[in-house]
Amino acid sequence: MNNLIGKQFDRLTVLAYLGKRLREGRIRYVMKCRCSCGEIHVATADSLRTGDCRSCGCLRRELARQRAAVGRAAYATQAREQDAIRRQYEPRHPSGVLNPSGYPDNRPVDADAVRQCRHCGESFLQWGLGAPRKYCSETCVRIVVRDRKKKQVMQ
Repeated sequence: MNNLIGKQFDRLTVLAYLGKRLREGRIRYVMKCRCSCGEIHVATADSLRTGDCRSCGCLRRELARQRAAVGRAAYATQAREQDAIRRQYEPRHPSGVLNPSGYPDNRPVDADAVRQCRHCGESFLQWGLGAPRKYCSETCVRIVVRDRKKKQVMQ
């Protein structure tokens, strides 16, 4: 195993042979390595040769950061596209106000509905299936709950 000392495997350079270790019924040769970032890392000779171990973990973190940056940009693009599609199918009156009197034929009627808030009377669009909402916002819900509690206390 001394023939690996000084060799470079991706970001790891083998510094020393640390000995043998029995793992999963096989003998593994353990090597002490220095990563290009300066960290010391212990790896088996097999994992170095096969490319399973390429760095101390800095490469994985670096690639994750790159993927996250690309993912955030892709997510923002996807959200903009979905928003444009939603606006395209949103029923609107020529004045620009939501039109509660119907939907285009190519859109499922049950999917979205224009509802009226039971507290303030404001119209709001409820997206998707599920239990129908009764209030336009959390603020209206809190006000109604607070008023109910006051009535219970008074009785």
